[in-house]
Amino acid sequence: MSFFAQVESGTLNLACPDRAAALFMHMICAELHECALFDRADAIAHIDFTPHLKHAIDIFLYGAAPRTARPTQDGA
Repeated sequence: MSFFAQVESGTLNLACPDRAAALFMHMICAELHECALFDRADAIAHIDFTPHLKHAIDIFLYGAAPRTARPTQDGA
């Protein structure tokens, strides 16, 4: 489902879905890009990017969630 469809359904609260999609892709690709720039190419094959991907997705979804769906600071 596209970001536009998510906005229309009320799942995400984004002023500009196109820009949000671009920012999301930058977040996802950032660590791989850094590794490509500063590490040896063969080292990239052995890196577990899962923690980075999960964290980027978490940050994006939490930041884009409607204000009523945001958890409180104590986690409730």
